[in-house]
Order: sequence, then C-alpha cells, then structure tokens
Amino acid sequence: MFLKVANILKKYGVDLQVWSYDKIKQNDDISSLFGDDEPTEADLSSVEPDKLHEPVLPVSSSDTQLAQIITGGVELQNDLIWLSSGDYPVDSIVKVSTQDGTYKVTGRSSYHGYSDLTIYSLKGDSGHDNKSDRA
Repeated sequence: MFLKVANILKKYGVDLQVWSYDKIKQNDDISSLFGDDEPTEADLSSVEPDKLHEPVLPVSSSDTQLAQIITGGVELQNDLIWLSSGDYPVDSIVKVSTQDGTYKVTGRSSYHGYSDLTIYSLKGDSGHDNKSDRA
C-alpha cells in the first residue's frame, strides 16, 4: 500500500519558493556563500527556484518533543516544519510567503518507502525566525 499525500498537501499549503542545495552548489557564484553567512534572495537570483504550494507549520517550544519525533529523534532548534511531496537535501533554502522570511532546511525525514511525504525542519536566521513564542 502506498499513501499518496501530494494532493492533500497542495490543498492545505502556502506558496513556497525552494532553492535546492544541489542546484546551488553547482553554481560557483553561490556555493562559496555557504559558510557563516546565509545567501540572500539576491544571491540566489541566478538559480531558478521551484515554486510549490505545501503546508508549513510553526514550531513553538511546547512542540519541541513532537519535532524530535518527526525528525527521527534529532534535537534541533527549528522554527518551522514543512510537509512536502518533494525531495530536497539538507541546506536547501525555502522562502515561505506566510512567514515573511527565508529558511534553511536543517533536517529531513523521508517516508518515501510507503508514501510521497517528506517532513523537513526549517531554521531561519535571527531576522526571520518564528516569533510565535514571544509575547
């Protein structure tokens, strides 16, 4: 049995732009930017992003335990969880229209053995992190 979730994800999604790390590292102008500084959207302009419509969920401090289960027990300080039918590597860049920011994929859990679902952990920089925990 194979569980197809792609249509459900599109139905409940938000607009995303995804720059796959595989495409970024093939571009010498951008790949050198990966280090301490994250590339900006202007830096990424030479690579065409994938345009998707998939769900992105905020992670609050009370959701940390759930995030650890979803990411396979890895303790990460994430800002968002992205549910996707795509296959993107860690370090890919994701612009989330509803979160007013650009995020980096820090972890992934693939369920492709029996579904078309991958769950990604996203982390923003200090200017784009999730503000849901703040009063």
